[in-house]
Amino acid sequence: MKSGRMTMAEEKTEIAAPTARVGKAYVGTFVKTSKGLFPIEKLEKAALSEQRTASKQLKTDLKYMAESNLVPLPFSVTGLLALMDNCAFFDACVRQIAKDVIGQGWSLAPREDIEEESEELLAEKKRIEDFFLDPNTEEDSLEDVVERAVIDWGCIGWFGIEVARDEAGQVNGLYHIPAATIRVHRDGNKFCQFRGVERRWFKRFGYDEKVDVKTGSEEKIDEPAHEMIFYRNYYPQSSWYGAPLILSAVGAVKALIGIRDYNLAFFENYGIPAAIVEIKGCWDEDSTKQISDFIDAEIKGSNSAHKTIVLNPPEGGQVTWTPLVVDVKEGHFKLYFKQVRDEVLVGYKMPPYRIGIIEVGSLGGSTAVEATRIYIDSVVDPLKLVVERIFSEKVIKDGLACKDYEFDLGDLDIRDETAEIDNCIKLFGVAALSPNEIREAMGKDKLNADEFPWAEAYFMSSAYVPAGTEAMAMRDDAVTKLQQDIDRILHEALKDVRPATSVVRHIHTKSGK
Repeated sequence: MKSGRMTMAEEKTEIAAPTARVGKAYVGTFVKTSKGLFPIEKLEKAALSEQRTASKQLKTDLKYMAESNLVPLPFSVTGLLALMDNCAFFDACVRQIAKDVIGQGWSLAPREDIEEESEELLAEKKRIEDFFLDPNTEEDSLEDVVERAVIDWGCIGWFGIEVARDEAGQVNGLYHIPAATIRVHRDGNKFCQFRGVERRWFKRFGYDEKVDVKTGSEEKIDEPAHEMIFYRNYYPQSSWYGAPLILSAVGAVKALIGIRDYNLAFFENYGIPAAIVEIKGCWDEDSTKQISDFIDAEIKGSNSAHKTIVLNPPEGGQVTWTPLVVDVKEGHFKLYFKQVRDEVLVGYKMPPYRIGIIEVGSLGGSTAVEATRIYIDSVVDPLKLVVERIFSEKVIKDGLACKDYEFDLGDLDIRDETAEIDNCIKLFGVAALSPNEIREAMGKDKLNADEFPWAEAYFMSSAYVPAGTEAMAMRDDAVTKLQQDIDRILHEALKDVRPATSVVRHIHTKSGK
C-alpha cells in the first residue's frame, strides 16, 4: 500500500531556461510621453480622426473650369512661384527687369505732329496726369501697378490689369491682378480669377458684350464685370497663355536649389557620410533591413531631418557606426554652381553685375557695358514698348478719350561716364569735337561764345592749338607773343646779374645786350 507521502524525486520539477530578448528597430519620428514612446504619425492620425467633419468646399477647380469652358494652364504656375521663392538669382532677375522698366518714371508726351500745346491740350494733359497720379481707390501708385504686372510677366509669362469705368464710360480705376489667379476662357473674350473657392469674372478690354462678374454669363447680368488688359509672352504650345523666359532654365533653377539644400543639410548635420554599420547580437530578422533602409533612403533630404530611429538592442548586443568618408572638400559643386547660375542669367539676358554679382574678364577687363546694352535692347526696351503701347492706345486713347498724348517711360541711363570722358578727350585732340560740343554731350550748359571765343573752336595735337586758317593765325600770334614774353623775362632776369666770367660777357656781347 502506497502512502500519501511524495518522494524527493516526485517533488523535483523542471524549471525552463530564460528566453533571450531579441533586438528590434523602430523607424520614424517619436514623441516621448508619460505613457511611453509613440510614433508621431499615430498621434496625428488620432487627433485628425477626432476633428474630421464633412467638407464644405465647392466643386474642384478642374470640374469648374471644364463646365465654364476655361482653358487649363499649360504648366504649374504655383511651381514657378515656389521656384522663384527659393532661388535668389531667379527672383533678382525678375525684380530687376521690373525696376528697369518703370524705375525711371513716366511722362506724357504730345504726338509728333503737335508743334505747340494749346491751353485746351494742357488742360487735357492735366486731366490724364491727375488720374495716373491716383489710379485706384487703394494706395497703389501707377508705378506699383506696372511693376507688379512686369514681375508677373517675368515669373509666369503673362499679366493682367483690371480696368474700371465710370458711368460715362471713361476709365477711372486701374488695378493689378495676380497672374497666377487668371484663367482664360476659350473664346478669348473672358477671364476668370480663382481665389480659393471664390470666382470673379472679367471681360477683355474693349469687348462690347456685358458679362456677369460672378457667373461669367452674357445673358443674365446681375452685376457687370470689369474689363481686363491681358498681355502674354508668346508661347508656341498655348494659344491662350504665355510662358516666362525662365521656362527653359527650370532645370538650372532646381539644380541651384538642390545645391543649396545639399550644403545646408550637410552643415546642419542632416547629411549622412558613407559608413559601415555593424550589428552584433540576436536581432529580429527585419531589424537589419529597417536600419539599412532608414540610412539609405528615409533620412536623406532636409525634409527628413527630424526622423528618428530607436534601437532596442538585445542583451550583450550593440550597433557600431564607422564612418568611411569624413573629409568633405570645401566648395562642393563650385564649377557646376556657376554653370547653372549663368544658365538662369542667360534666360533673362541679365548682366551679372546688375543683380550684385561682380565679375572680371579673363584679361582683367569688364564686359559690363556690352552685356548691359544687349540686356536693354533685347529685354527692357521691348517690354517698355509694350507697356507704352498699352497705356497710350488702350488707357489714354480708348479709355480716357484723348488722342493727343502718349505714355512715355524714361530711358535707362547705362552710360559709362569714365569711358565717355576718355573718348571725348581723344576726339577733342584731333579737332573732332569743340569744348561746347563736349559740354553738351556730358549734359552741361554751353559756354558763351562772346565771353569765351575758343568755346566753339576745334583744337589739334597734344598742344591743343586751334585748327583752320583763322585759328592758325591765332596760333602764330600766340607763339610770337610767347617768344616775346620769354625774351622779356630773360632780359629782366639777366640785366641785374653782374657777369662773373668772360664767358658770360661773351654771351652778352653775342646777343647784343
